[in-house]
Amino acid sequence: MEEKNLLEIQDLVIRFHTDDGVIEAVNGISLSLKAGETLGLVGETGAGKTTTALAIMGLVACPPGRIERGSIVFDGQDLSRLSKHEYRKLRGKEISMIFQDPMTALTPTMTVADQIAEAIRNHKRISKHAAKLEAIRMLETVRIPAERAFEYPHQFSGGMKQRVVIAMALACNPKLIIAHISGYGNPRFGGLPEYCDRASYDMIGQAFSGWMGLNGEKGGEPVVGKPWLNDFTSAYATVFAVLAAYINVLKGGDGQIVDIAQFEVQASYCCDLYTSYTMAGRENTRSGNKSAAFQPYGLFKSKDGYDVALGAFGPGVYKRAIQAMNLDLEYFNYKDCSSGIEAVASEKGRELDAKTIEWCAARTAQEIEDAMAQFKVPCSRVMGAKDCLANEHYQKRNDFIKYEDQTLGKEVTAFGIVPKMSGTPGQVWRGAPSLGQDTNTILKELLGYDDAKIADLKEKNLI
Repeated sequence: MEEKNLLEIQDLVIRFHTDDGVIEAVNGISLSLKAGETLGLVGETGAGKTTTALAIMGLVACPPGRIERGSIVFDGQDLSRLSKHEYRKLRGKEISMIFQDPMTALTPTMTVADQIAEAIRNHKRISKHAAKLEAIRMLETVRIPAERAFEYPHQFSGGMKQRVVIAMALACNPKLIIAHISGYGNPRFGGLPEYCDRASYDMIGQAFSGWMGLNGEKGGEPVVGKPWLNDFTSAYATVFAVLAAYINVLKGGDGQIVDIAQFEVQASYCCDLYTSYTMAGRENTRSGNKSAAFQPYGLFKSKDGYDVALGAFGPGVYKRAIQAMNLDLEYFNYKDCSSGIEAVASEKGRELDAKTIEWCAARTAQEIEDAMAQFKVPCSRVMGAKDCLANEHYQKRNDFIKYEDQTLGKEVTAFGIVPKMSGTPGQVWRGAPSLGQDTNTILKELLGYDDAKIADLKEKNLI
């Protein structure tokens, strides 16, 4: 017997009627999802990903938004026919969401257990006492001890607040996971609607998060992290969130919505940028490759013209770095030269920096690497594509693979699969498809279209 779809969308069309005219946000999307499956909606800003997710949740603002055509069927139920009251009964019980910023999802005047219990009682006919016991069990499921159940949100760390929100999303055993990625986040999850409506790309996320302002030479211009760092970090955050949600599905059939805002992902990588300002009143700025608080740490030019990254963080590694350079450790001691901002900026600290520059300039990159490796000091020349391809370590790890690219019609060499897995190693089974190469396969095997339906779409120039 063929397994029925948990979610099925057919020919969905959503338009927004504004003073400036009609905006077609979603134009005839169709998709299906079985229980246990994961489906990703990928597209550029404004493609309709968010609107589709909101339509599933019954949260398309009307006015100005309106579902003009199509159907959304969840677990055999046509969602488009539900009243607002019926939709409220569905949300949280069958379909749920995890907020990116937990503080926007938690009431500061209620204990976390009371908030979860309230959500449970909205969907289950149980006593207050039973709901609180269930809330405590859910908190323990996300590894929050029972003794903390009746504390308030401000008493928890950011990570623990996120776990509280997860517990709340799982409390009524929903079945569907929706992952939403955007530049500024979904306004349903907090924030300013005018920001959430802004277009964004990788560079914009880096700029708005504060990340870009930290990168570049001191006194110079900000530098964007390449190759498009924020796109990758957001993708990884999404994978982790969906896998975490899916593990819970496997355990209890739970589902939720995960909201990923690109700028928030990148902001979370900024470490002490915010705490330095709030606690010490210090605005961290661009400092180039060197550290103001410890050394040797930065890029140093080798005899054969390479930039060599050399890092000695902490007294142990510092001692080994001084020994590798055959310098006088008693004179260039850690306290006087590398124990903080004052030490690095001191006369002796500046002398050590000059000695390091001199030592590196007298040696090839290979000689520097070998000397530092002998003393377990982190060190590497700054590699280019030619260097990486020729490097024996890359080769021994089989990092570069060859495959036939259909778009180019020739064999290409590319970087392989990361991470490596012992039991189920990844593989690239083909290159990027040519335009339209898989259209018929997708329409037939994934969407169930027959030849007549496909021919009709072609006749209307829709495919």
